[in-house]
Amino acid sequence: MSVLKRTGNRQVRRPSLSAGPCPCRALVATAPDPGTKTLIVTHKPNILDAFGKDWFEIREGEASIFKPEAGGTYTLVARVQIGQWATAMK
Repeated sequence: MSVLKRTGNRQVRRPSLSAGPCPCRALVATAPDPGTKTLIVTHKPNILDAFGKDWFEIREGEASIFKPEAGGTYTLVARVQIGQWATAMK
């Protein structure tokens, strides 16, 4: 799994996290630094481990968009299929 942080036109890649339980839930529940966005790139087994059976049918290239909330929780905003990315970016 890799985590990308983006500030304006600058992108910083944090090294892949070591093997072990995926910290996806903690990452999506953490607000990014002001002026940045966080992109988490991972694989289906990590997504299933973190978010459960509702993601069993996640597709190749699908993006899940989360909003961090108070108290270390998060809300699913959208699931975007690869064919919808261009529209979602508008």
